[in-house]
Amino acid sequence: MHQIDAPMTGGKPGAEDLRFIAGGYQGVLDRAFPQAEGGSLLLVDVSSIVRFDPGTGIQRVVRRVLQELMTSTELPFRVEPVYEYQGRYYFARRFGHRILGLSLPDQARRWRPDALVEPQEGDVFLGLDWAQPMVKSAEQTLTGWRSAGVSLHFVVYDLLPLQLPQYFPRRFGREMEEWLSRIAGLADSLQCISQSVASEVSASLDALGFSQAGPVVDSFPLGADFLNAARVPGEPVPGLTLGEDDRLVCLMVGTLDPRKGYAQALAAFEVLWQERAPVRLVIVGRPGAMNARLAARLRRHPQSRGDAPALAWLESAPDGQLAWLYQKADFLLAASEGEGFGLPLAEAVAYGVPVLARGLPVFREVLGSNAEYFEGGDAASLADSIGSYIDRLSAGEIPEPEAPDIRSWHDCARILAGNLSAFVAKPAGKV
Repeated sequence: MHQIDAPMTGGKPGAEDLRFIAGGYQGVLDRAFPQAEGGSLLLVDVSSIVRFDPGTGIQRVVRRVLQELMTSTELPFRVEPVYEYQGRYYFARRFGHRILGLSLPDQARRWRPDALVEPQEGDVFLGLDWAQPMVKSAEQTLTGWRSAGVSLHFVVYDLLPLQLPQYFPRRFGREMEEWLSRIAGLADSLQCISQSVASEVSASLDALGFSQAGPVVDSFPLGADFLNAARVPGEPVPGLTLGEDDRLVCLMVGTLDPRKGYAQALAAFEVLWQERAPVRLVIVGRPGAMNARLAARLRRHPQSRGDAPALAWLESAPDGQLAWLYQKADFLLAASEGEGFGLPLAEAVAYGVPVLARGLPVFREVLGSNAEYFEGGDAASLADSIGSYIDRLSAGEIPEPEAPDIRSWHDCARILAGNLSAFVAKPAGKV
């Protein structure tokens, strides 16, 4: 975890600063805000992303949800990103300006960026970022806020270290159970990114003894318009040619974590290539923890050589290149053994790309009949499933996905804010 500088405070506000106080980010953007004066604050925790932003996974979601919350004129809150430092929270206004593409005036640098957060009754705290150690450091502060009438809420992305412990360092499971117990004791609600995760959280809270006095467990859908074709034109990946022969292109997207099923998928494709199946595999994802051996195999794989290799691994791809890959793909393979949502599936269907996915409950929740599903955890069974799928795809027997009922990030933020607004009109503290 990267260190951050100590917060800067002091200095007097100028005219532009006073305008910011009155209207928040909406005021700076010249957008009408219905409760600019006297409205509740929505304090959005970004404690991890201000320290380090790899631009993938949870951080990718945090950015998009926060951008929508900060710029919306429909919410009953004034939205402020905040971060923890030595057990207390400070306004993350330098980060807030940067994420919206706004410049921070030189005179404001002495005052506005890092004021200490001092919330009032009726304000709302949202733990949007995955910030386990920061919540631990700030537990006393959050407890005091709750006693003062601030409602506390935390987003839960998944409980995978508890559900698939074989794919994580042993301490991850202990830390996640400790974090879940801590936020369950603090929170008015836990906001889960899918109904599947909400069911898993409820079961875990029962096991931890929070079935009667625990927080409300709710859910909201993630958006899937990261790569809106009208907003993000496709940019070819340098050195990679696709669609110039009769081989189908299979795309896999996601960090190379052991649970993602890449090892099984690679072994299955090796079977298919030995059988001379006309298919290429393109993987997009940075190396994850505990997967160095697979990364080494991908880098040295004989099928990755030549001008038009059967195997291509891109450790990263900007949105434009990722959009181009979706446009070129014949199908997406989702082999993960555990997910909180499954954004690549939703993005693929939004691009009209057929999806072959493992039959996880959350994948069925996200796509329903808009995908085909496979079972089995060995290379041979997956090779059979992929082989049958590409035969049917080549024969025109796999229909293009129907226009998906996929939420936008604007919808995502609106639904999440609606869930939180139910707690504003009543005192937040538990007895």
